[in-house]
Amino acid sequence: MGTEFMPLIFVILVAGIILVVRNQDIQRQRELYEEQARKRGGDCHSGGALFYPKLILPYGGQDLIVNMRPASRNSPASTFIRSRLSFLGPCRMKIYREVRIFGVSTVFGQDIRTGDAEFDDAFVVQGNDEMVVRAFLQRPVQASLMGIKEWAPQLEIKDGQFIFQVRRELKNTGDLDAFIEAGLGLLNRVQETG
Repeated sequence: MGTEFMPLIFVILVAGIILVVRNQDIQRQRELYEEQARKRGGDCHSGGALFYPKLILPYGGQDLIVNMRPASRNSPASTFIRSRLSFLGPCRMKIYREVRIFGVSTVFGQDIRTGDAEFDDAFVVQGNDEMVVRAFLQRPVQASLMGIKEWAPQLEIKDGQFIFQVRRELKNTGDLDAFIEAGLGLLNRVQETG
């Protein structure tokens, strides 16, 4: 066997290592989701050997879907909570962490200010109905988002969808618990406001 096969062997070895590491990561995520499913009366849907699982939690007669997207070359890892909203109508809102580069804000102004300087400096709040957004953004909601601001949380309500995400892969029970509890608190507040 000559050296002409060395590049092919190298590629096969690297691909094998990547698959083994990814499979271990998927298994770890599956175990974490299965633990949450048992704890919260939900279900873990396996994505198979090559895909990440989904955690399905019951919520008011609907499914709450928790899933993770691993980091890629063009985007960071993210963990999501998604649900359908049947009661909010055409209301749209987006709340996300304000990004600063060298101390300069990358967003020039925002649609809605809450009146809390610390929250307004940390988050951008946009929406099509200022009264609904202000009613939603009471102190408990602000405190919940401020408590995980280092995770770069983002909440978007649009076209009957509730999407809450953080820009990280949650790899332990404590972090996933905190994320799910924050998401449930936000969803409960959306229902109260709706």
